[in-house]
Amino acid sequence: MELPDYVTTYLQLGLFGAGVVAFIEKLSPVGPSFIILVFLGMTAATTGAEAGLLVLVTAFASMAGALFWYGLGRAIGEVRIGEVVEKYGKYILLHEPLFRRMTEGYRDSQFWYTFLAHTLPTVRIYVGLPAGMLRLGVPTFLLAGVLGTLCWNTPLIAAGYLLRGTTGDPVTAGLLVVAGVMLVQFSLMWVRRRLKKSGYMSTTSTIAGEGDPAVNR
Repeated sequence: MELPDYVTTYLQLGLFGAGVVAFIEKLSPVGPSFIILVFLGMTAATTGAEAGLLVLVTAFASMAGALFWYGLGRAIGEVRIGEVVEKYGKYILLHEPLFRRMTEGYRDSQFWYTFLAHTLPTVRIYVGLPAGMLRLGVPTFLLAGVLGTLCWNTPLIAAGYLLRGTTGDPVTAGLLVVAGVMLVQFSLMWVRRRLKKSGYMSTTSTIAGEGDPAVNR
């Protein structure tokens, strides 16, 4: 699979270019992020320290892109955003049912959903839009988003770094990492459901101030 031309162009700028790639990738689905991140790990880092720095740079650049969507959602507002998504979302793979599911996800837990959403393909790109529309607290969005992004970027970049100088296929490696991340996700969701049934989650959510995002308005 060929990468978009902009990826190879910006990679010539080192870590700054890698950050630009991560920022652009968070603005639209220009290419599968799991392949792009594996490729970055293969080409933009020559030492373990550089790979670690690459993880941090791409994570914070990715969150900058997420803040763009957050600001856009907040600016459009809850009244008009449904019409905007219905009219223009199809051009960027953001269909109205997906947006509705993302919005409903925030009705349960702000921090947990933001964290989880940043580890889901496509959802991780646009989750800032409903978060901004619902006026989710910026500190909560940033902290959960950074943690989720690190959980997504780290294994993918690490896989690419380990593939350097081998004949390994970055697409296969990326798919295996995504499968592993999804397995962890399902495990966490299962544990969370069990805790919620026991009443533990409702207690901790109340203490943390989570719940309907309307409380932040």
